[in-house]
Amino acid sequence: WHFFATSHGKGPCDGIGGTIKRLARRASLQGEANIQTPLSLFNWCENHVKNIKCFFVSSESISLNEELLSNRFQNAKKIPGTQSYHSYVPLDEGTIEARVFSLSDHSEKFTMICPPINLSNAIMFEQLEIDSFVACVYETENKWYFAKILERSTEDLEVKVHFMKPSGEEYTERGCRFSHKNDVAHVPIKNILSLVQSLKKTSTRARNFHVDGKELNDICQRFVHYMQDNP
Repeated sequence: WHFFATSHGKGPCDGIGGTIKRLARRASLQGEANIQTPLSLFNWCENHVKNIKCFFVSSESISLNEELLSNRFQNAKKIPGTQSYHSYVPLDEGTIEARVFSLSDHSEKFTMICPPINLSNAIMFEQLEIDSFVACVYETENKWYFAKILERSTEDLEVKVHFMKPSGEEYTERGCRFSHKNDVAHVPIKNILSLVQSLKKTSTRARNFHVDGKELNDICQRFVHYMQDNP
């Protein structure tokens, strides 16, 4: 999809639609047709506009498809700063590439829908080592973050972590970094989504960290299941 700076732009479909509306309006004004409903417009087009193929979609079909797609919409992530982009290109079933303008050399990838994963691998407390990275849920905000483990409490089965920003839902190709604020909290093991293996600095001196796209998708799906189990 390519959006224009003003209005919505024009494409081939606008020209075809305009032709049909113009012909139907002329026929109606001349008394040649009685077009009162979408179905009557479709039937008139089928009989009088031979070089354009028309399709009729009923309200019932739209409602049925809306219901079928509802779960997909509920699991889809929002793109932060939607109005800043004017070009969107689907890369696969769950990933979209966005650009500020269509021919921009710089693009950002967003995971809209995470693919199914195997959730059988439960996190064991013994795996949570100090200085390792995890993806965890901060209950107060109902958001998940990358974080570094600072301390462990075997008695309470929780870890003290230093959160990174932004949240996982707002993660982009710019990566994430430790906040200037001392964002530290204790997180119970039930809120640990995953041990993060691929989170690394972009360079030796850089403060930003990046994570592998496949692992990011895995965490996204785990968060969806977490929210379903903890409404």
